[in-house]
Amino acid sequence: MIDKEIVTKIIAEISDEENKELVQQEHEKVTVKEAEEAVELLRSFLESIANIGTESLGVIATLEKTVQLQKYFVRWQTSIKDFSSETTKCIFCKELNVIKSKQVCMCTGLR
Repeated sequence: MIDKEIVTKIIAEISDEENKELVQQEHEKVTVKEAEEAVELLRSFLESIANIGTESLGVIATLEKTVQLQKYFVRWQTSIKDFSSETTKCIFCKELNVIKSKQVCMCTGLR
């Protein structure tokens, strides 16, 4: 083999490895159901640890609320009018117009 062939072969191998990495990085969009199952699995794992701190469980609770909020919005967003802040209500406390009045929701801390 001459030097040019060796260099060409090495460049081709590097390109193949980079392409494989890019394919692995490309993920399909995660559904709300998949996110819900992942958070549930993570909660089960953390609860199985003997000396888990309350901070970790608090983070999981926040993740669960986030997924539940997304689940609510996916379920009820059927038209462009559903994006209006005038009709937004909290899924947890059912407080209406939290966004419109710029109040902070007591259960989620969201505006």
